[in-house]
Amino acid sequence: MTQLCPNRIIRLLIVLVAVLALAACAPIQTEMESGPPAAPPPAEAPLPQVQLPPVPEFSPAECNALLPIASDFTRADDYAGAIELFDIVLGCTDSDDLKAGIYFMRAESNMQRGDWTAAVDDYRQALALGLEAADAAGARNNICWFYALDGQAEVALPFCEQAVAASPTSSYLDSRGLAYALLGRSEDAVTDFEAALVDWAASDNPQIQAIAAQRQGWVDALRAGEAPITPLVLAELRAEDAPGVQVNLASAAGEAATEQLLTGRRYHMTGGFDRAVEAYSQAIELDPNYAPAYFYRGLANIWLEEWRDALADMQQVALLDPAQPFAHHVSGLIYMRQEDYAEAVAAYGSAIELRPDQLSFRADRAAAYFALGEPADALDDLDAVLLVQPDSAEILFMRGVAHRALENRGQAISDLERALELGLPAALQQQAEAALRQLREGFF
Repeated sequence: MTQLCPNRIIRLLIVLVAVLALAACAPIQTEMESGPPAAPPPAEAPLPQVQLPPVPEFSPAECNALLPIASDFTRADDYAGAIELFDIVLGCTDSDDLKAGIYFMRAESNMQRGDWTAAVDDYRQALALGLEAADAAGARNNICWFYALDGQAEVALPFCEQAVAASPTSSYLDSRGLAYALLGRSEDAVTDFEAALVDWAASDNPQIQAIAAQRQGWVDALRAGEAPITPLVLAELRAEDAPGVQVNLASAAGEAATEQLLTGRRYHMTGGFDRAVEAYSQAIELDPNYAPAYFYRGLANIWLEEWRDALADMQQVALLDPAQPFAHHVSGLIYMRQEDYAEAVAAYGSAIELRPDQLSFRADRAAAYFALGEPADALDDLDAVLLVQPDSAEILFMRGVAHRALENRGQAISDLERALELGLPAALQQQAEAALRQLREGFF
């Protein structure tokens, strides 16, 4: 089973918001985001050939500052735009550590586009450059899964085994179980599938339940001496794991509006947010119903800290494209910035209704619940995230904080210890260690 890893920068920001919010009510200061899109992506209209603004020359420091902009494109399901930005940063950085992270993120975007071959090439590049351990296991698991689905189980198995050795999660065990089954190692396959099924038993996610039912069928067939992983099954799994998501950027009003959007998009990805807003606004003048232009203009306005304008743009997107979950999600981020936490909870809730598979939505809503002083509600969302992302140190830290606020001493200690074992950023590590000392001494 593939596992998409949320952008680490965004996850850390979520955690920091949650911790700051909880400071008012407690003594201390998110692989698998996967699954098919809520609806099939629209057919892409051909885009005009546009003379885009040239990419400026960036120093390494300026280059690094571009990376957070990538989240704007992934929020828009514009994975081609994210890949273009990653290419820009790869061309201007001299840090192998940063390059490893960029290849990993570019691989994730290529997966979402359904380009598995490019994704595997990028994962391999990332691993060769020393990808950090927390992401390396996910990269190896996804390489394992791809090769298994491609009928190359012998090539897949070493990657599967390395992933499981680093982190024996249900997703990684499932991938290795598939490779074992294809290699005729039925007993090993059954052991891995049954271990994964134990973790999935507590899930109320319909997608996880459907996967669990299928795997139980495989287990029963393997125990009966049958070979349930047929070429047809592999083809179905490949189809499920190649969503081919990509936003339709073309304007219904014609090429002139689309050209302005693409021009704004280039300024946007290179940090020229003022000029990006100008270009998006011109696109909207040409096509007042152009939802992608409002969405991108809203994101650029966030970078310019024009919060009211950004919120108005996101609200317009929600009117023009009611099935677009990320407009609600970004509205929630803006409400958090404005300290309107009840509205943030409502906005995140709307996003979750549209895309319940997006774990980052639940993590963000947990932060909003913290800010409202409602750690019990935050706990529900964090539990849902950890069901499919059990080794997220930051989410475990958040849940430990929630348990502490609720005076669940034993559970708080367990989560904080596990978060420290997995590895936290320095600031959070210090807070977790201080909290553990106080909890062990009997203080909440």
